[in-house]
Amino acid sequence: MIFSKNFLEIIEEKTNNLLDIAYAGTFKIKFVISEKEFLIKVIKENNNFDLDDIKKASQGQEILTKLSLSLSIILQGIKNYNIIYLDEVDGELDKNNREKFFNILDSQLDLLKSEQCFIISHNEIYEATNCDLILFKGATMDYINTNQKILYSFNKNK
Repeated sequence: MIFSKNFLEIIEEKTNNLLDIAYAGTFKIKFVISEKEFLIKVIKENNNFDLDDIKKASQGQEILTKLSLSLSIILQGIKNYNIIYLDEVDGELDKNNREKFFNILDSQLDLLKSEQCFIISHNEIYEATNCDLILFKGATMDYINTNQKILYSFNKNK
């Protein structure tokens, strides 16, 4: 139990650092651990426990918290990780929360010193980013901006 609490204190701190990127310090989590329960409480602006469980938060807050937790565990558990693969990780987020997640991910990739991040997505948030693209069959070219380089397109003429 002591090892778990120590590990989770580090994860909680790292997760709250990532949530600060999205919520500017107005939304934090607190692990509540005992032999009988494990809860993730939510602390909002007034530093009181506003919600006794993350499951009572909005869908966007819950998803951003889950993603931040996942990235924190990756950061804590793997120090020299160069490639990250995310498949439809932002699918349930609305546009505003996608932008927040993209900021969290960008910060985490810097901390991980990740050389590559592959994101499979059908969302428009990546249209305005400076990232390289691999286009699959059926992908249209109308959303590509001048900052994006197409590494490979499966739609090439034979």
